[in-house]
Amino acid sequence: MTYPIVERQVQAQVDKIAFFGIRQAPGFSTLDGIFNTLVQQLDHGDNAGRQPPNVFSTGRMDDPRSAVL
Repeated sequence: MTYPIVERQVQAQVDKIAFFGIRQAPGFSTLDGIFNTLVQQLDHGDNAGRQPPNVFSTGRMDDPRSAVL
C-alpha cells in the first residue's frame, strides 16, 4: 500500500470514533455544515486566501478535502 491509501484508511477508522462518535449521530452533518459556514464567514484572519479547516474534521489539516467547502 502507498502512503496516501494508508492515510485514507486510517482517517476512515478515526472518523467513526473521533469526537466520541458524535459524527455518526443523525443530523450531525447538517449542524456541522452550518457551524463551519459560520466559522468561515467569521474568519477575518490572514489565511492567505485559504479556507479554515472543518472543525470536526479527522483529515489532515493540509488536505484540501478537509477544508470547509
